[in-house]
Amino acid sequence: ASAIPHAHHMRGHVLRRVGRMGEALDAFKQADALGSQYLKAERIAPEYDWHYRHNLDLLGTAHQYLGQMRAAEAVLRRAFNMPATTRTNEELNRREWPAFLLAGGRAQDALAASSSLSKHPLPLVRALADIIASRSLSALKRNEEAAQAGNRALRQMRSAGPSGGVLVPDFQLAQGEHLMRSGQTDAARSMFRDTAAKLRAQAGP
Repeated sequence: ASAIPHAHHMRGHVLRRVGRMGEALDAFKQADALGSQYLKAERIAPEYDWHYRHNLDLLGTAHQYLGQMRAAEAVLRRAFNMPATTRTNEELNRREWPAFLLAGGRAQDALAASSSLSKHPLPLVRALADIIASRSLSALKRNEEAAQAGNRALRQMRSAGPSGGVLVPDFQLAQGEHLMRSGQTDAARSMFRDTAAKLRAQAGP
């Protein structure tokens, strides 16, 4: 199905999983080109096609994995700036942009991104915003504010019931970074390993 964006995208998923990231990147690029052409021809706003931004997320992180940071930044910023929807799983993928910023030492920019997410209509996305804010504030050595943001996130996760569990790895990552920066390296190491195990156990990319 050479004209269907999702066909190329799913091939990219498989290539990425088996470690052929350069080929995966090409597949995501093809999906993006075809998707963009389709949306333009049909006059459809990109936010109405859930697959379009999902492909951008994988395209951007594939660039990042390969060390192509300028290309990754352009794609992930583009995905993050798309209008919000009410699809929780899709919206939680907005974490990719602030995570990219934090990985590059741009904590102030990540904090600004979290502020944008804090106005999101979905409660779990607002909880994610607080987790990102906590990580950003911790990186900026604003420890008391970081703790407050983390506590807000935890309250929102608990109020969401079982669905709040989807953010546990994100929350643990923030906690691990706090432990590391406060010199509690053994506890941080244990937290990071547990977080990595949870992430690797998840389905998807």
